[in-house]
Amino acid sequence: MKISGILAAADNSGAAQKHEILAAAIFLLILGCVFLIYFPGLNGGFLLDDYPNLRGLTEIGEPASWKQIAEYVLGGFSGALGRPVALLSFALQHADWPGDARAFKYVNLSLHVMNGCLLCWFLLRLGKIVGWPRSRTLAIALTTTGAWLLHPMQVSTVLYVVQRMTELSTLFTLAGLLAYFHGRERLLRGEDGLGYLWLSAGVVLGGAFATLSKESGILLVIYIWVLEATLLSSLSKPKHWRPWAAVFLFMPLLSLAAYLLLNHEKILAGYTLRDFTLGERLLTEPRVLVDYIAKIFLPHPRAFGLLFDDYPVSRSLLKPLSTLPALLVVVGLIGAAIKYRKRQPAFSFGVLWFFAGHLLESTFIPLELYYEHRNYLSMLGPVFAATFYATGLHGNLRRLVPFLGVIMLGLIVTITWNESLLWANPYRQAITWAAERPLSSRAQEYLAGVWIVEKKDDEALKVFKRMIELHPRDASGYMHWMRLTCTDRDLPMPNMRTVVDTLKISAYSTVPVGRMEEIVMLREKNQCQRLNYQELQQCMEALLANPRYYLARKNLYALQARLYATAGLLNPAMETMDKAYAIEPTADFALLQMKWLASAGLYDDALRYVQKAREANERNPLTRWLYRSGIDEWEQQVRKLQKAARSATTARVKH
Repeated sequence: MKISGILAAADNSGAAQKHEILAAAIFLLILGCVFLIYFPGLNGGFLLDDYPNLRGLTEIGEPASWKQIAEYVLGGFSGALGRPVALLSFALQHADWPGDARAFKYVNLSLHVMNGCLLCWFLLRLGKIVGWPRSRTLAIALTTTGAWLLHPMQVSTVLYVVQRMTELSTLFTLAGLLAYFHGRERLLRGEDGLGYLWLSAGVVLGGAFATLSKESGILLVIYIWVLEATLLSSLSKPKHWRPWAAVFLFMPLLSLAAYLLLNHEKILAGYTLRDFTLGERLLTEPRVLVDYIAKIFLPHPRAFGLLFDDYPVSRSLLKPLSTLPALLVVVGLIGAAIKYRKRQPAFSFGVLWFFAGHLLESTFIPLELYYEHRNYLSMLGPVFAATFYATGLHGNLRRLVPFLGVIMLGLIVTITWNESLLWANPYRQAITWAAERPLSSRAQEYLAGVWIVEKKDDEALKVFKRMIELHPRDASGYMHWMRLTCTDRDLPMPNMRTVVDTLKISAYSTVPVGRMEEIVMLREKNQCQRLNYQELQQCMEALLANPRYYLARKNLYALQARLYATAGLLNPAMETMDKAYAIEPTADFALLQMKWLASAGLYDDALRYVQKAREANERNPLTRWLYRSGIDEWEQQVRKLQKAARSATTARVKH
């Protein structure tokens, strides 16, 4: 009996080892498939938000200095914290900007694969700590990770360079969760000291790096709450658990709630920029979330993309009719997940993880309504739940699982491959998106940008005119048209009276401000004189009078001041820039005024504005040490000019 038992154990051990080897081979095959599918898409270019977030890389020289890198990394504007970790990753590739988008996309793809590895490890550790059979754990980990890596929903995150922020936030979130699992296992073994050390390191370090990559990294603690309330709920809680959780899990949430509460007026003021209210956003997002879920489980060609600014807003519970049903679905899912979290922890985990991932970006904060990259990590929940229950089926139903799995895998691989090919060809991508989303202003702008690159300004103008026809109360088409006429004198000018009238009532968009800035920059270089100075000033006044552009006043006043300066009107330029400075004291504003005054020979006044620049710089503890020496150098330059002017005056008096 002993010998037979030993032989049986050896057989089981050998079978288990074969399963492990097979699982490793399948995982490597999945990773290879990911690289193969995404490889064509690496040939695409930069687009949209890549440019404002990466153009600062131009200021980093070769070889790069630590100061140049620090200025770029600490100069972020995409979120409340500036996202310095993500910007540092971009800064390390400064030599590839702006000519090699492929290098940036390759790093994004590598991060996606790394995240897949961490995700697989996460699921394996989860299965071990919960006590699932090893074979089922392997099946869940491989299937979930494969579907997550290959799903077409992920394409806009991987191939859109700036979404590296999302990938890095996910990387550190998963790393933090793995450290948390390690600590949880040690606590179960009675190793309280090391256990709590690992738990704390996972939350603090993982959460900090994730949040500094993108603000949604703070959701790490929410994910831990979801795990503890569902899949880990059966595990015993060790001694001192409650005080530790109060400090490391509850306090971050309390701090976030306090921040949102203290800044609620500033946050809600963002709705002045939108064409929807807070209530309308809260009604629309359930439809968006249900749409995300449908895309996860029922992907189909041409359903995916990047530009969804034409997504219809819910104006009431019945307008559109899908609003109320979607709201009931969301409330029902969350309610069922909470009610059955003990009896059906996998279902509850899948639902609560998904909605936890959307807690910041799909609720009350006045962001745009719809972006697929918001599902990058949150889609893990639904995919895991589906895989968990599929691997637990018995009988004839279980025999269907491999067949259905192969069909589903083939579908998502085919769609992702086609999406990758589309992203590889900006020309075809622009035409496809513009055709699929004719009401999307951004899709039309992207198409027009491709025509401009192709030196077909007349085709671009047709697109801008079509934008005006479709959105007569949106000034974006007119502003694109104006900017185009700066460099192409053969094109007709728009009716400037109509442009001004439209700017007064236009919905908010970054386009009018951005295009006006380009026009002012061209005028500063003595270009774009075709546009009349007075008419440009009328455009500026119209934007300043538009209540939807209230939060953009600082930048508008700064642009108007620069426009005055191009006409040699020093006093209006100074007064208007003072208005911009009053809204937000900025060293750059004061230094620009200093340059105007020094150019006019008013050196005493110029020195006063050097001091204003210094005062503004000292208000920012993160960057003041970076710019002190630069401001000191400007002061020295002005004093030299002042001294030279006085010497010249003295010489003239003597002669």
